Amino acid sequence: MAKEGENNQQHVGEYLRDLELKVDFRKYNRVGDVPEFLEYAEYYSWKNRVERGFKKREDFFHFLKDRYERWINAAKQQGVVLTQADLKAADKAAWERLQQDIRRYKLSHPEIMEGKMPNGLYLPNLKVARLHALDPKDRERLEESRRLTREAKALERSLSSPKPS
Repeated sequence: MAKEGENNQQHVGEYLRDLELKVDFRKYNRVGDVPEFLEYAEYYSWKNRVERGFKKREDFFHFLKDRYERWINAAKQQGVVLTQADLKAADKAAWERLQQDIRRYKLSHPEIMEGKMPNGLYLPNLKVARLHALDPKDRERLEESRRLTREAKALERSLSSPKPS
Protein backbone atom coordinates (compact mmCIF):
# COMPACT_ATOMS: atom_id res chain seq x y z
CA MET A 1 0.00 0.00 0.00
CA ALA A 2 1.40 3.40 -1.00
CA LYS A 3 2.13 5.90 1.72
CA GLU A 4 0.40 9.29 1.71
CA GLY A 5 3.72 11.08 1.12
CA GLU A 6 4.46 8.93 -1.95
CA ASN A 7 1.01 9.71 -3.40
CA ASN A 8 1.60 13.42 -2.78
CA GLN A 9 5.03 13.25 -4.46
CA GLN A 10 3.53 11.44 -7.46
CA HIS A 11 0.81 14.11 -7.74
CA VAL A 12 3.34 16.95 -7.52
CA GLY A 13 5.57 15.22 -10.08
CA GLU A 14 2.65 14.83 -12.50
CA TYR A 15 1.69 18.48 -12.01
CA LEU A 16 5.25 19.66 -12.69
CA ARG A 17 5.93 17.27 -15.58
CA ASP A 18 4.90 19.49 -18.53
CA LEU A 19 4.62 22.78 -16.70
CA GLU A 20 7.24 24.52 -18.88
CA LEU A 21 5.02 24.02 -21.93
CA LYS A 22 2.22 26.05 -20.33
CA VAL A 23 4.30 29.14 -19.51
CA ASP A 24 4.45 32.34 -21.55
CA PHE A 25 8.05 33.31 -20.75
CA ARG A 26 7.72 36.63 -22.58
CA LYS A 27 5.44 37.96 -19.83
CA TYR A 28 8.38 38.02 -17.41
CA ASN A 29 11.63 39.98 -17.24
CA ARG A 30 13.59 36.76 -16.95
CA VAL A 31 12.99 33.05 -16.49
CA GLY A 32 14.02 33.36 -12.83
CA ASP A 33 10.84 35.40 -12.25
CA VAL A 34 8.46 32.71 -13.58
CA PRO A 35 6.56 31.29 -10.58
CA GLU A 36 6.14 27.88 -12.24
CA PHE A 37 9.88 27.64 -12.87
CA LEU A 38 10.65 28.55 -9.26
CA GLU A 39 8.18 25.94 -8.03
CA TYR A 40 9.63 23.28 -10.34
CA ALA A 41 13.22 24.11 -9.37
CA GLU A 42 12.38 24.01 -5.66
CA TYR A 43 10.88 20.54 -5.99
CA TYR A 44 13.68 19.16 -8.21
CA SER A 45 16.54 21.11 -6.62
CA TRP A 46 20.12 19.89 -6.49
CA LYS A 47 19.76 19.63 -2.70
CA ASN A 48 16.76 17.28 -3.09
CA ARG A 49 18.27 15.15 -5.87
CA VAL A 50 18.55 11.98 -3.77
CA GLU A 51 14.89 12.21 -2.77
CA ARG A 52 14.00 12.57 -6.47
CA GLY A 53 15.87 9.48 -7.66
CA PHE A 54 19.38 10.76 -8.36
CA LYS A 55 22.53 9.43 -6.74
CA LYS A 56 24.27 11.47 -4.06
CA ARG A 57 27.38 11.67 -6.27
CA GLU A 58 25.43 12.29 -9.47
CA ASP A 59 27.24 13.78 -12.45
CA PHE A 60 26.16 17.41 -12.19
CA PHE A 61 25.87 18.03 -15.93
CA HIS A 62 23.69 14.93 -16.27
CA PHE A 63 21.44 16.30 -13.52
CA LEU A 64 21.34 19.71 -15.18
CA LYS A 65 20.38 18.23 -18.54
CA ASP A 66 17.78 15.90 -17.05
CA ARG A 67 16.10 18.54 -14.89
CA TYR A 68 16.49 21.79 -16.84
CA GLU A 69 16.87 20.97 -20.55
CA ARG A 70 13.11 21.09 -21.17
CA TRP A 71 12.86 24.51 -19.48
CA ILE A 72 15.85 25.82 -21.45
CA ASN A 73 14.30 24.62 -24.72
CA ALA A 74 10.77 25.86 -23.89
CA ALA A 75 12.12 29.34 -23.11
CA LYS A 76 14.30 29.28 -26.23
CA GLN A 77 11.29 28.48 -28.43
CA GLN A 78 9.76 31.74 -27.21
CA GLY A 79 12.96 33.70 -27.82
CA VAL A 80 13.99 33.81 -24.15
CA VAL A 81 17.31 32.55 -22.75
CA LEU A 82 17.48 30.75 -19.41
CA THR A 83 20.69 32.05 -17.81
CA GLN A 84 22.90 31.11 -14.89
CA ALA A 85 21.29 33.99 -12.98
CA ASP A 86 17.88 32.34 -13.46
CA LEU A 87 19.29 29.09 -12.12
CA LYS A 88 20.68 30.97 -9.12
CA ALA A 89 17.27 32.51 -8.39
CA ALA A 90 15.57 29.12 -8.56
CA ASP A 91 18.11 26.56 -7.33
CA LYS A 92 21.04 28.20 -5.56
CA ALA A 93 22.71 24.88 -4.69
CA ALA A 94 22.74 23.90 -8.39
CA TRP A 95 24.09 27.34 -9.33
CA GLU A 96 26.90 27.03 -6.74
CA ARG A 97 27.82 23.61 -8.10
CA LEU A 98 27.74 24.99 -11.64
CA GLN A 99 30.17 27.74 -10.66
CA GLN A 100 32.53 25.13 -9.16
CA ASP A 101 32.40 23.07 -12.34
CA ILE A 102 32.91 26.11 -14.57
CA ARG A 103 36.07 26.97 -12.62
CA ARG A 104 37.19 23.34 -12.83
CA TYR A 105 36.51 22.86 -16.56
CA LYS A 106 37.22 26.29 -18.07
CA LEU A 107 40.77 25.39 -19.13
CA SER A 108 39.95 22.02 -20.67
CA HIS A 109 36.56 23.23 -22.05
CA PRO A 110 36.94 26.96 -22.83
CA GLU A 111 33.51 26.94 -24.54
CA ILE A 112 31.97 26.66 -21.08
CA MET A 113 32.74 30.37 -20.62
CA GLU A 114 30.41 31.05 -23.58
CA GLY A 115 27.57 29.13 -21.91
CA LYS A 116 28.14 25.87 -23.81
CA MET A 117 28.04 23.11 -21.21
CA PRO A 118 29.82 19.74 -21.77
CA ASN A 119 26.45 18.00 -22.18
CA GLY A 120 25.33 20.25 -25.04
CA LEU A 121 23.15 22.62 -23.01
CA TYR A 122 23.36 26.37 -23.53
CA LEU A 123 23.35 28.04 -20.11
CA PRO A 124 25.20 31.37 -20.40
CA ASN A 125 25.80 34.01 -17.79
CA LEU A 126 23.92 37.31 -18.24
CA LYS A 127 26.82 39.08 -19.97
CA VAL A 128 27.18 36.36 -22.60
CA ALA A 129 23.41 36.04 -23.09
CA ARG A 130 23.09 39.78 -23.70
CA LEU A 131 26.03 39.74 -26.09
CA HIS A 132 24.57 36.84 -28.09
CA ALA A 133 21.18 38.58 -28.24
CA LEU A 134 22.71 41.49 -30.17
CA ASP A 135 22.59 41.81 -33.93
CA PRO A 136 25.91 40.43 -35.32
CA LYS A 137 27.05 43.87 -36.54
CA ASP A 138 26.27 45.45 -33.16
CA ARG A 139 28.07 42.60 -31.40
CA GLU A 140 31.12 43.12 -33.60
CA ARG A 141 31.15 46.87 -32.84
CA LEU A 142 30.78 46.21 -29.11
CA GLU A 143 33.62 43.68 -29.12
CA GLU A 144 35.83 46.13 -31.05
CA SER A 145 34.96 48.87 -28.58
CA ARG A 146 35.87 46.60 -25.66
CA ARG A 147 39.16 45.64 -27.33
CA LEU A 148 40.08 49.30 -27.87
CA THR A 149 39.18 50.14 -24.26
CA ARG A 150 41.39 47.29 -22.99
CA GLU A 151 44.30 48.47 -25.15
CA ALA A 152 43.86 52.09 -24.04
CA LYS A 153 43.82 51.09 -20.37
CA ALA A 154 46.91 48.91 -20.83
CA LEU A 155 48.74 51.80 -22.49
CA GLU A 156 47.65 54.17 -19.72
CA ARG A 157 48.94 51.75 -17.06
CA SER A 158 52.27 51.35 -18.84
CA LEU A 159 52.75 55.10 -19.10
CA SER A 160 51.87 55.80 -15.48
CA SER A 161 53.92 53.03 -13.91
CA PRO A 162 56.32 54.27 -11.23
CA LYS A 163 59.92 54.69 -12.29
CA PRO A 164 62.54 52.75 -10.30
CA SER A 165 64.71 54.90 -8.03
